Amino acid sequence: MEFSALFDTGAKSTFISEELAKELGFRPYPKPIEIPLTIKRENGGDGGESTLAFTIAGREIPFGYTVRVAKDLVEDVIIGSSLMGDSG
Repeated sequence: MEFSALFDTGAKSTFISEELAKELGFRPYPKPIEIPLTIKRENGGDGGESTLAFTIAGREIPFGYTVRVAKDLVEDVIIGSSLMGDSG
């Protein structure tokens, strides 16, 4: 499956949109967690976590990575600095 992603060096976590998470069959945690955001939006901030494997530009990230599920993202996936640092 292909989807659009945004590399955000200011984000400490990696996020996946709620819509894409549903399409991939992720099951949400029973109780949503608060996600700290620099810009607080009315619909942002609630989500859960799941593990996801990535392939970026043909390069497979060789481990499962915990991502946060969030509402109303500007792209399907926001790749944060922690994933960038872990994957080189």
